[in-house]
Amino acid sequence: MKKIVSYISMISILILGTIFSIYNADNVVINLVMFKQELPLAFLLILTLILGAALGVLTTMSMMYRTRRELNKLKKQDQINKTEINNLRTIPFKD
Repeated sequence: MKKIVSYISMISILILGTIFSIYNADNVVINLVMFKQELPLAFLLILTLILGAALGVLTTMSMMYRTRRELNKLKKQDQINKTEINNLRTIPFKD
């Protein structure tokens, strides 16, 4: 059932993307500092979407790396604390 929903979703997105490209086939002039380029509007929108997604993934990956590093640090500290607690439990009491 999940595969059918997945296939229907993918086909729907493909159809919507095709319709989007057909209706936005006009060329747009991009004027950057060094050069001018004329590109179709649909291509430009898809390109900016991909670049934005890539930047979002890079940002998320850096945050995940920091979080993973902190998690490993806390796991090591937890292991040290557990070892210390076990050592304290084995020490006999003196009256």
